[in-house]
Amino acid sequence: MDSVSLMLAALKSKIKHLPSRAASVSGRTKKAFALLLLFLIALLCVWLLLPLLTPLVSRLALTVLFTSSPPLHQPNSIQHLVDPALVSAAVEERIQYLLGPSLVLAAVEEKIQRLLDPAVVSAAVEAKMQRLLDPAVVSAAVGAKMQRLLDPAVVSAAIELKMQSLLDPAVVSAAVETKMQRLLDPAVVSAAVEAKMETLLDSAVVSGAVEVTMQRLLEELQLKQELSLSQMKESLQLDLKDMKDLQDLKDMKDLQDLKDMKDLQDLKDLKDLKDLQDLKDLQDLNNLQDLKAQLLVLDSENRQLLLQEASALSQRMEDHQTESLSASEALRVRIQTLEQQNSKFSQEWSSLQMTPPPAPCPEPGLPPVQQQLTPELQKALEKWLSDRIKDQASLRLTGSCSDCGRPDADKMADFALETQGASVISTRCSETYRIRSACVTLFGFPLWYPSESPRTVIQGSPVLLPGKCWAFHGVQGTLLISLSHPITVSHVTLDHLPRYNSPTGRIDSAPRDLQVYGMREESEDGSLLGTFTYREDGESTQTFKLPISSVVYRLVELRVLSNWGHVDYTCLYRFRVHGQIPSS
Repeated sequence: MDSVSLMLAALKSKIKHLPSRAASVSGRTKKAFALLLLFLIALLCVWLLLPLLTPLVSRLALTVLFTSSPPLHQPNSIQHLVDPALVSAAVEERIQYLLGPSLVLAAVEEKIQRLLDPAVVSAAVEAKMQRLLDPAVVSAAVGAKMQRLLDPAVVSAAIELKMQSLLDPAVVSAAVETKMQRLLDPAVVSAAVEAKMETLLDSAVVSGAVEVTMQRLLEELQLKQELSLSQMKESLQLDLKDMKDLQDLKDMKDLQDLKDMKDLQDLKDLKDLKDLQDLKDLQDLNNLQDLKAQLLVLDSENRQLLLQEASALSQRMEDHQTESLSASEALRVRIQTLEQQNSKFSQEWSSLQMTPPPAPCPEPGLPPVQQQLTPELQKALEKWLSDRIKDQASLRLTGSCSDCGRPDADKMADFALETQGASVISTRCSETYRIRSACVTLFGFPLWYPSESPRTVIQGSPVLLPGKCWAFHGVQGTLLISLSHPITVSHVTLDHLPRYNSPTGRIDSAPRDLQVYGMREESEDGSLLGTFTYREDGESTQTFKLPISSVVYRLVELRVLSNWGHVDYTCLYRFRVHGQIPSS
């Protein structure tokens, strides 16, 4: 038993030294080494059980020796077979041979090379990708989904019902005709114009107004004359009283003379009054003539104005008639084009239905692939197909227009496009934000981690997908781009993921305040071209106009100063630079 305890102590000491030896192995081989270690521990347990079996073996050997050899030599043979020192030495030698450092390291390296062989890893990855992304399976699933969502009979029936309800030629023509008849009826317009002219230019009304004014003026003159005569009579009566007083004081002769003189004076005064009255009558007549002339002038002016208004109304009537005719013609042409598009669409779908889907041809050595898509891929396909259906329907209803709904940035050349020759030179001190989620693993070991490079910003992806952007740490970052051609910069455009495509419904990682610098060489500090703010509640593609300048730049630097609230990182999906190539 002492030998057994010694063996156990030796084994324990060696097992304690094994982790220190295994610590030198890299982190990726820890799990493989742990498996090998468990296997070796199991072997050690088996070897530990051997000393317990030695008494049985010795007893069996003793019985054999007692039966085969004489009794005199039995004690020596038993001692020779069951010597504890020999047994412990043999066990230690076996354990040292099995647990030697060179053998353990060689076995570990061989296991690691066999497990992490690049050919084996690449073959496993390719088999996994082929099994998951078989083009036949994907095409069959997409075809089934498109046939289920975009049934040509249903789509054509819905389009026909919508077109019949909205763009019925009979209804449209009847509505247009009733509107034109109600608004532009010549009889109604001519009657209204004639009534207006008769009310304004009636000769009886004009003559009645002139007579009323003349009568009013004559009455005023008569009142003035009567007042003047009454005043003259009063003055004469006063003079007569004075003359009576003088008759008492003077002689009759003198009185007679005075009376004659007074009469003469009175006659003169009466003559003067009569002349004055004649002059006033002449002035009144002149005033009446002037008023009559003014009334005639006003009458002619009113006639001219009414004639001009009537001509303008007739011109407007003609314009409305031409516009209504052109609108009705445009509606007819539009209806015809829609009908043609509908027939073309139905023909295309019928041809698609007639063409059978390609049959999958799996490889003989691979297991059968399930004819199903992952839920994420299925949702993405459904969303993309529904968006495309809505876009096509809106284009058909609004008419065929290649530029309808397109942002202004798509109508200008992008000189920061990588496929055109642009490139990212530097990001200064901006560090890429890396997500610690394993993309591909093998036996629990991560092979690589996904991260988008700054080149994503200038690769010009037509569809902005969540996460398909360059993310940098913090809220401030810099991107230096070498343009495809030296240009005079006129506009810059920043694209970001729309709010409705974001999983959280927010775009906190979108840039907010931006600065754009133009450079001729990388070593320059650059000149500030403009400072802008990307609106969170605006469109996903926002274009900013720069001040007009004739300076030609080869490099453009984008500096992000802040974002809309995300503390960890800021995302740049796409950045465009627009301008003109100088003629020289």
